Formats: sequence, structure tokens, C-alpha cells
Amino acid sequence: DAIALRTPDFQDNFDDKSGGWQAPVGFGPRIKILDGELVLTDCQAHRPHMDYADFVVEFDARFLPETNKRSHWQFAFRLYDAPFTHFAADYYGSIFIIDLQNREHEEFISAANPGLETNHLLVIAKGTKFAFYVNNKPFYYLESPSVFRQGDIRLGNDDGSGAIDLAHPAIVAFDNFKIWNIWD
Repeated sequence: DAIALRTPDFQDNFDDKSGGWQAPVGFGPRIKILDGELVLTDCQAHRPHMDYADFVVEFDARFLPETNKRSHWQFAFRLYDAPFTHFAADYYGSIFIIDLQNREHEEFISAANPGLETNHLLVIAKGTKFAFYVNNKPFYYLESPSVFRQGDIRLGNDDGSGAIDLAHPAIVAFDNFKIWNIWD
């Protein structure tokens, strides 16, 4: 309801006017805009100034055909004042994992479209409450023991090693990214 009549604070369809998405230092060649999608190869990407405490974010994601079958794509929210504290939604092609760092994660088999099909993720974060929707269906709800303050939002598919397996890369495409600041 909070966003029904509002335009997003930021949106990106990854066309010719797209830009500003950043990968960690040294990962630049692994991020590109290709055929109207943000394509990442074994890395994460974020966009500055999207550090809202309360937000609604939605986007589409899909694996590209040449990707490693063990790959995953991820949406993560990481706190600035506690860099090792985050929550994430990871998709491994048939299993969705919700992970709140320093807590147990939960796995959901067949919660989304399989394999190379596109999936739509919507996340609502307000105070201590988080709701996840996959392909317009309620998927997961969590309440954190503490309020998440300002942090950054990341899209990615990197395994954290910083290394790229050229024989088996993880390649994912993101599209139709929208975010609303619902702090008010």
C-alpha cells in the first residue's frame, strides 16, 4: 500500500541511460549492461545512495545459459555500522535460502521458477520486519531481534572467494530494478 501510488525513488531497466552500478575494486570487467540487463560474472554490484533503512525493492533475475549449474544469485542488505551483519536471499536454481548472518538459514525447495527461467523478487523492509515475495507470492517473513539501520543493498552471484572459475563462471542477469524509500 505504501508504494501503490508512488513512483520509485530509483529505477533501472538497464538501457543505454543506465549507469552508476559499481563492483568491488578490481571486479569492474565482471559487470556490464548487455541487451537491457545488468550482467554479473562472479561478483557483486551496488549503486551508491540506495542506503535506506526502510525500503521496498523489486527486480527480476535469471541465470544465463552458459552459467555453472552450482551458481547462485543473491540480494543482500548489509549494515554500515556492523559490516559483518546482513541478510540475504540466495537462489541456487531450485533452492531458495534466506540467511540472516549469525543465525540459522532456512532452505526452500522449488519455491521459484527453476533453472534459467526469470524470477521476480520483492522485499519489504520496515523496522524489524522483512517480507519476501517470489513471483508475486508471499514467500518468507522474518522479524529481527533488532532494528536494521542504514545499510547498502547489493545484487550479486559471487561466492566470496574473489576468484573467477573461467571454465565454470557464475553468470546472472538482473532487470527491472526498482526501489522505494518508505522511511516516512
